[in-house]
Amino acid sequence: MEEANKAISWARAHLRGDVTGAASELCLAAMVAGASGDGIDAAERRYVLETAARLPGFDEMPPEQLRALYDRVVASVEGGDMREVLRELAAGATDEQRRAAYSLACLAALADGAATDEEVDLLLDVRDALGLSDMEAADVEATIREGVGAREVFEEDGVTWRLSTPEVQMKAALFAAEALDPTPLAPYAGACIEAMLLAAAADGALSATEADQIHELAERLPVLGGIDGHELERFVADAAGRIAREGAERRLEALAAWLPESARRSVFILATVVALADHRATTAEMAFLDRMAEVFGIGLAETSELIAAVRDQVYG
Repeated sequence: MEEANKAISWARAHLRGDVTGAASELCLAAMVAGASGDGIDAAERRYVLETAARLPGFDEMPPEQLRALYDRVVASVEGGDMREVLRELAAGATDEQRRAAYSLACLAALADGAATDEEVDLLLDVRDALGLSDMEAADVEATIREGVGAREVFEEDGVTWRLSTPEVQMKAALFAAEALDPTPLAPYAGACIEAMLLAAAADGALSATEADQIHELAERLPVLGGIDGHELERFVADAAGRIAREGAERRLEALAAWLPESARRSVFILATVVALADHRATTAEMAFLDRMAEVFGIGLAETSELIAAVRDQVYG
């Protein structure tokens, strides 16, 4: 279950629903191929169906439609040459769709925690059938290893927290001004600040730099009602203290109880802006967003749409 959740979190952070949805049969066939290194068993069938049902592009598909698509794909793969099936499905696909399909095949191969030698060999066949170069495949594999493997924090290799850039802060502020309704948020500035701090701390710690940059972003947000600098400093310090004392889970539940339903969606968007700020959302950050959406009563499909909107319009 842990591996499946990591795979889903990674896919929701990196794959666009309009890409996977337009190539649903190719993507599902790639997942089946990745999972079936030694023949697809009941557990792997359950993994493919349950995982696909929570992925962008599949999450709004009725369950019976998804099962029918799955059965058709399995019949095609088992009744012929898997490589030829993938090659035909990939013939009309875009580069992005082919990379998405290979990503899902890699994730499926890791569904039980590790890829067997047979599954690794099969991924070579999948890569070739999809028409990916060695460099393209290696880039996908490296990103997945970082996202679902042991390395959870992306501070190496010169990756920076992108909210430290004034231009990105401005884009985030403009996006928030257009996407958020200030009326229900005005009395809940403290909750907005705390949600952003929780998102920044989801990968293990809240640095002083991150807190300062959230402070700077908040000053640019008209939805927070033009809080002056001193009051904002107090909000940040008080929220950081509550998180340290009580932990993230208790604070999430407290925020959900504090915020009216009309404000929760907007607060979730602000948290997403922060969670996606460090170039790529880590598994921990995506798990935090999933948990926040659950506690706030935001559905899976809407959660995916909101994350995609922030990713494309603020960091795209």
